[in-house]
Amino acid sequence: MNIHGETVGYDYLSRINSTIRKTIQLVQSDKIVLDDFTSNVERFAGKETQKNEEKYIHSVEDYHRLVNYLEEKLDYETTVIYHVLYIIAKTGMRYGEASGITDDDTKLEDHYLYTHRRYNTTTWGWTKAKNDTSIRAVPIDDKTVTVLPNMIKERKRINSLLQIKNKALL
Repeated sequence: MNIHGETVGYDYLSRINSTIRKTIQLVQSDKIVLDDFTSNVERFAGKETQKNEEKYIHSVEDYHRLVNYLEEKLDYETTVIYHVLYIIAKTGMRYGEASGITDDDTKLEDHYLYTHRRYNTTTWGWTKAKNDTSIRAVPIDDKTVTVLPNMIKERKRINSLLQIKNKALL
């Protein structure tokens, strides 16, 4: 734990320890003998907790720098995360909302994305919208309208190669 703790903060290290402890307890409840090495562990994290002023975007310039960085990193074959972050940055959608957008919810000709449900990546299932005002048409700009078709094309190509059936936008 302490070796891993050299690269993460205390809160994250504590969550990892807690998850491992719960897993060990589950295994022990199935009568499998396993030493609980997480009990009485002293956790030493090497990284300091991030300060609040470092967590947020503080200016329009910071926002534009972030969006430009994400645009440069858009490579669906490498990872989809930059596309997710790009959609969130450009629309203000929540993570679950952006993950829940499907091709049918994409109205590029009208410059909007329709959000009416969320995708829960913990349970790997659809959930209803957080509240009634979460069901909405989210406007998108011309740049996003040009980025999305390329992403959709790449997603379909890669999913075809991997034989994956997926209707989600991202």
